Amino acid sequence: MKLGISRLELSCPALPEALDGFTILHLSDPHLEALPSFGPSVLSELEGLEADIAVVTGDFQIDEDLTDLDRTMHLVSPLIAAMKTRLGVFATLGNHDSWRVVEPLEALGVRMLINEHVMVGEGEHALQLVGIDDVHTFFTEDAVEAVQSADGGFRILLAHTPEIAGLAAAAGYGLYLAGHTHGGQVCLPNGRPLLTGLDTHQDLASGHWRIGAMHGYTNRGLGVASTPLRINCPAEIAILRLRAARG
Repeated sequence: MKLGISRLELSCPALPEALDGFTILHLSDPHLEALPSFGPSVLSELEGLEADIAVVTGDFQIDEDLTDLDRTMHLVSPLIAAMKTRLGVFATLGNHDSWRVVEPLEALGVRMLINEHVMVGEGEHALQLVGIDDVHTFFTEDAVEAVQSADGGFRILLAHTPEIAGLAAAAGYGLYLAGHTHGGQVCLPNGRPLLTGLDTHQDLASGHWRIGAMHGYTNRGLGVASTPLRINCPAEIAILRLRAARG
């Protein structure tokens, strides 16, 4: 299975000059139980990559009811250890994840964001990360409140799907990071997905997009669903570099 590294620079009007060049390593949907032999390829691509922060937008498990938690952690822990960051690894849950993964992931050093926000960095070099529960699983008004109550500084929303992008844009977020769709996993030759797993915002199923001043990125993910193949849709590691808009 192919794996690509996507590199993108985003000009962000609200980004302070002090944060110009801030780099994010974005992974999503590891699902490594579905294709454990793919793990070494992911580790090989992560070798040599560095970022200010790393984020994982959910679905560490292939399915809450079909996978063993110890097996999940055995496969995920090398992935977490391989991510070289200055300020840490942050994540939110996906629709296939059990709440039981939170404590083991935090024991590995991942800062799980469960309908909450955290400041990353200090002073003028700080930005705010907000992470919410998936709209298909666990979702409550606590997620909406977390999105709307976070204020101050440049804000980045971590959500498993892009389906509340409109809410985040209206709240003034600078960046929205998501996954869930696998980019379609099976796509037409032009990359158009046949299925996205989205109830809304079908046009935000893969790659970079914008709503007003807010940038968004929907990661194609690392893993696969129950069918262990990808067609015209390689797995993805994304490196996003934020640039302060000038002029």
